Amino acid sequence: MRRDHGFTLIELMIVVAIIAILSAIALPAYQDYVIRSRTSAALAEIAPGKATFESLVLLESLNTNDVSILGLPQSTQHCSVISMDSSGTGFIRCVLKGHPRLVSNNSTLTLNRLNSGEWNCVTENIEARWRPSHCD
Repeated sequence: MRRDHGFTLIELMIVVAIIAILSAIALPAYQDYVIRSRTSAALAEIAPGKATFESLVLLESLNTNDVSILGLPQSTQHCSVISMDSSGTGFIRCVLKGHPRLVSNNSTLTLNRLNSGEWNCVTENIEARWRPSHCD
């Protein structure tokens, strides 16, 4: 008797089809995850400037637009440009970089200081699914 070894062509085609379906679902979800992680990382890179902003700019009446006074670099791994406004209701802004969907839209993430002394996070040109959890 002859004994068959291996897989038939139809079995291999079924496996390839299953892999194609799974990857068609997984790749867009993975891209969304990557973009969201980059926006969250950018927020984490500029957030430490809030405390220094409060102490140096507001308490010492320092008037500058140089982010190095806040201990922040001009650019980081996730921000192509970091800027600030040192007025009482100023901001710290990051122009996002790193992913083509963020760069092509000129996406920004801004920490705004409110009159009440609280800070809020505002995004521009970033889809809702890619925003950090507490940003508008």
